[in-house]
Amino acid sequence: MQTNAEEYLSTRRERFLCDYRKERAKYKNYSVFILRLVTDALKSRQIDFAFASAREKEPESLERKCNKQVELSDGQLVYKYTNFRNEIMDLAGVRIVTYLLDDVKLVSKIIRELFDVIEEHSGNKLDLLGADKIGYLSVHYIIQLKDTSLVAGTEVFKGLKCEIQVRTVLEDAWAQIFHDRQYKKECLLVDSKNLLRRTNLLSGNLELLDYQINDLVKKYDQLDIQGRSEDLRKILEKPITRENVLSYFYLRLGEKVFFYDYKRSRGMLEKFGIKTIRELDILLGRYCFEKNIEAYSKGLTADQIISFLLIIDDCEAFFKRFGDSIIISKGSYDFLNEFIDVKMMCNKYNVKLSKEGKD
Repeated sequence: MQTNAEEYLSTRRERFLCDYRKERAKYKNYSVFILRLVTDALKSRQIDFAFASAREKEPESLERKCNKQVELSDGQLVYKYTNFRNEIMDLAGVRIVTYLLDDVKLVSKIIRELFDVIEEHSGNKLDLLGADKIGYLSVHYIIQLKDTSLVAGTEVFKGLKCEIQVRTVLEDAWAQIFHDRQYKKECLLVDSKNLLRRTNLLSGNLELLDYQINDLVKKYDQLDIQGRSEDLRKILEKPITRENVLSYFYLRLGEKVFFYDYKRSRGMLEKFGIKTIRELDILLGRYCFEKNIEAYSKGLTADQIISFLLIIDDCEAFFKRFGDSIIISKGSYDFLNEFIDVKMMCNKYNVKLSKEGKD
């Protein structure tokens, strides 16, 4: 016999499920919209990915989730979700599958640029796995649209949450094969230690294989250094264009970068009289900060590299022209502070520091 509390929870659960069935199309459209924003950004920045997909949650799957129970330390079973609208955040979902682990980092950086990430509900599944857990791996984010992303016709999406999963093709293969068989039924594995052990061994091998493939690709790329040097000599006389600059940075730095706002960066270069790749190369060679770029934890965009070069070369002229239109983040502050007195220049030209960059 149900208690009053259980009846109340059951009523709210049924109302939530009923409301979702009515709004399902909205979540489908929302997931497609998020997918388009991400894939457009990846393509414009020349970041390869294997495939991507969007989905709204199936009502049957949502009902199972709403009825999911967990066991407390005293053995008591309780419902995992009671505040359904606030606790269930994957009614809309997007999946981005990359070839390499390094590409997962690039995709993750773009997601953080495009959306407001709800940090307390986002993270790396690997960080949550204990030694006795099976290997359902991926980086996942719970996001909301930034106000600046809302355009005419998308106001209905304001405040909606979406789960974005980012993983490699190997991680995705694992999830597709084993997710429903083990992860959602892990309680059934308790009495089968041998099966659990084999699962963990396979998961560990899969993770190791991902790292080895990533490292192997890097080694192949390193073998191409001589060819890149020849290509670098050929590109030096070419004019500044998006494609030429991205190719140059790859040939010079050995890393693929992307533009966030090419037109703005080109305008900066023009104001400083830089019209050819050779002139950009002279600037980069003058300060030899390739090691600083390599050590930069978040990875730099082409825009940031260009801005840093111009600031380091003539910070007075840069801040005088652009100081009122930029904000210095903590990462940028730390990077630039090795070359110039950033705090003094910011005070002199009223350049804004992000909150995390302030002392």
